[in-house]
Amino acid sequence: MNLTVEVAQLFGRREIVRQVKRLAPLAAREITYTVPGRLAEVRIVVTGPKALPGLIVEAETALLDGEPSRSHASRELRETRQLARTAQARAVPTPEGGAVLLVNAMEHRTTHEVAVTLVHELTHAAQFTRRGVLERIVGDRNDAYGLRRQRPREAREYLREVEEHEREAYEAEYLADRIA
Repeated sequence: MNLTVEVAQLFGRREIVRQVKRLAPLAAREITYTVPGRLAEVRIVVTGPKALPGLIVEAETALLDGEPSRSHASRELRETRQLARTAQARAVPTPEGGAVLLVNAMEHRTTHEVAVTLVHELTHAAQFTRRGVLERIVGDRNDAYGLRRQRPREAREYLREVEEHEREAYEAEYLADRIA
């Protein structure tokens, strides 16, 4: 497990960066013991709301099998901008089997909120290492960017799996009380 914390286009809110650097190893240790899967290479990027959509799209395009068309890429960027306005963080797998956690510093006010977000997103990072999960995410992203169509059955299975993973991540948030 290798954890790195970076800052990208963040002006102000440096106390959140310090909290992330302090809490990330503690949260990773708790996740390692309680969540099935393993934490591989995890990169945590603390950023602001304006840079978040671009970083999400950049991380997702690294997963793709080819180069997306401009129309699909701009559509995904628009959709990501709408979602990123209120998003606290986002976990995106990397092709090497690790994960990039993009944390929106402006949506966090307290240390406990930072701890809850880190536990939630690190749970997703551990889920990415399970068998078949990365392949299904890559298939969904290829479909979203217009590179390869996904069968309706595969899309339903993927959505069902996302709901299960979200439920598991929300259930693991109690671990934040141990580290904050």
